[in-house]
Amino acid sequence: MSSTLYKATFSNTLAPQMRTVPAVSAALTSSDTLLYSIYINNLTGSDVSLTLSDAQTTAQQILPTITILANTSVFFEWNDGIFCPGGLTWVAGTADALNAAVTASYK
Repeated sequence: MSSTLYKATFSNTLAPQMRTVPAVSAALTSSDTLLYSIYINNLTGSDVSLTLSDAQTTAQQILPTITILANTSVFFEWNDGIFCPGGLTWVAGTADALNAAVTASYK
């Protein structure tokens, strides 16, 4: 089950550089991941949805489908990390509309 709190890190880190969120579900990481934060920008004049899930057999949504308002930024942080079995996937409702920086560690 996701959303387990850990006070640890894995050996690899995901650099918090800005990346375009794809409009088709794609893996951000493909192994067990501890998610610490995500900063999201909506670069458009329209609202755009975002879904962030772990990649276990029955995926659990870390951020259920949320709407990022036009021309705004949002930030989510989990100080102790959220365990995401199998990795982390994300998808935007509109192509080239969202960019995001994610802080995480993974196996």
